[in-house]
Amino acid sequence: MKKFYDEQIQNEGVDSVMAQYFPKLVEGIGGEVFHGIIELGYGFEIQSDNESLAQKIISTGLAYSAYGYYSYGKPLWLIHSPSSLSQLLAQESTKSSTEFSPTHLLDTLRVDPIFNEFQEHKDGFQVTMNRLVQPKYQSQLSLYDFPLPRQLYTSLEQFYLNKENFGHFRNELENLMSTFMLITEEIFHYTNRYAFFMVHAITSMRALKMIIRNLVGSMDRFPENGIVAGNALLYYWRSLICAYITQGRPPLIKKSEPEIACKRDWDEIVQEAFERVPQYPDEHVLKCVFVCREEDKEVKRDLHKEISQNVMKVIKYENEWIF
Repeated sequence: MKKFYDEQIQNEGVDSVMAQYFPKLVEGIGGEVFHGIIELGYGFEIQSDNESLAQKIISTGLAYSAYGYYSYGKPLWLIHSPSSLSQLLAQESTKSSTEFSPTHLLDTLRVDPIFNEFQEHKDGFQVTMNRLVQPKYQSQLSLYDFPLPRQLYTSLEQFYLNKENFGHFRNELENLMSTFMLITEEIFHYTNRYAFFMVHAITSMRALKMIIRNLVGSMDRFPENGIVAGNALLYYWRSLICAYITQGRPPLIKKSEPEIACKRDWDEIVQEAFERVPQYPDEHVLKCVFVCREEDKEVKRDLHKEISQNVMKVIKYENEWIF
């Protein structure tokens, strides 16, 4: 499978291959605990520094995404075509922003009795999460889907109607992705469920940002990328709430920053992460520290350093994560 994507990228280029194949993979991005998009996103992360290596990683990421593809259902509010945007805007206008805010949806989901049986996952995380595709859960999950912000639908509609610059759409997407990352950092971090929320959620959200930036950056040549980028966030959210349910819906403690600011610099934190590799060779830790450092370059927050330090405290011990 990787060989196929290697050849496609060599013959057609990364942007063309993404435009052709990622729309077919986006529905299944939650499979294999998001590892496919984590790999894919890392390829785009380093693309400007090492294009040759980036292409190999992007190829691996696409192959991994295809291999691990698993759909958790089609969320509401999907953009099916440019012409469907006006209908989505009409539906979205009847909903309040508070009712469909990500934090409100999570708070409501946490007390939904239909998911009470998901208190632990003795059969394994992915196996348990995959049970949520059953019809009795799918209909309920749709209550916790959310529409993209009205401005995002509007700016995308204007792009398709008037072929206007897609800068407004890109900016709206960036704002929404920042919101997703804040939720991941501020809320999920304080659940103390490190194995998923501190590692896979943070790294996959960063990866998705890189993927979406690539898709939007080539909308002038591949206009349908706008639809794929918007839908990617909706599919990601559906997969994320499924993961939250599988983790037993831990309490959501909302904190914006740690009580005590970290005085260490990033060079010191990164050095510690690498020093732990010989004894605890777990790439999840390095990825999480890397992502927090990169996010800190975009939005300076003490929380990034706290997450990095905490994830190094829960490195595998005797093949098990310390919780």
